This record gives sequence, structure tokens and C-alpha cells, in this order.
Amino acid sequence: MKTQMGISISAMCALAYFLGAIGHEFALFIFAAYILFIESEKELRECVIKSIVLVVIFSIAIFLVDTIPDILSKLTQFSSVSYMEYTNNIINAFRTVSTIIYYFEKILLVYLGVQTLNKKYVKLDKIDSLIEKYINN
Repeated sequence: MKTQMGISISAMCALAYFLGAIGHEFALFIFAAYILFIESEKELRECVIKSIVLVVIFSIAIFLVDTIPDILSKLTQFSSVSYMEYTNNIINAFRTVSTIIYYFEKILLVYLGVQTLNKKYVKLDKIDSLIEKYINN
């Protein structure tokens, strides 16, 4: 099946995932606005919404994990110096976790994009159930 622009639905879905993977959130939101306002194909709409939901979830997760080292570093500025080395190890661990989340997001979005190009739509149960719940209402 094709969109109104004549591009296949799987290519448009893959584009949404790839835009999220390369970090062009603004372009992804503009693309999603086009899909949601112009296109009527349900699979395409769900795919675009799923890419936005994934980008938002991972952005929130990275923000929360990155906030913890900042709070710890501010607290150590007010405490004694003896905790500095221990706190630096904790801060480095949180930064490592943040980096892992970042790369996991990119790998997941690229994987979903490639699978979509091959016309294999990957189900993510929790996210798909949320999308189904709210897109049909």
C-alpha cells in the first residue's frame, strides 16, 4: 500500500524510526504532524506514534539518569572532601548507564526501521497497547 505521496507505508514508517534514531526530533514531530493530519492509513499512524513515544520515553529516562549525578555533585560540594572519590565513582556509573540507554535507543530505533522496511512490524506489547487504547478513541 502507498501513501498519498506515492511512497510505500513501510518506507514512511522506517523514515519515522530513522529520524528518531539519528536524533532529529524536530523533523520527526513535523513528519508526524503531516502523517496524523494528512494520511489516513492506520498502520502508518500507529508506527509514527510509536516512534514518537519511544523517543520521548528514552529522552525522559536519559534526563532522569543524568539528573542524579548533577544532584550528587552539588551535594558533595557542600559535604566533606572525603566522599569525593566515592561520589565520582557513582557519578561515572550513572553516566555509563545514561550512555547505555542512549545507544540502546538508537539500536532499537534502527532495528525497528530495518524490520519495517522488510515489512515485518515489530510488536512492543506495552507501547502498542497504549497506542491502541488512545488512537481508537
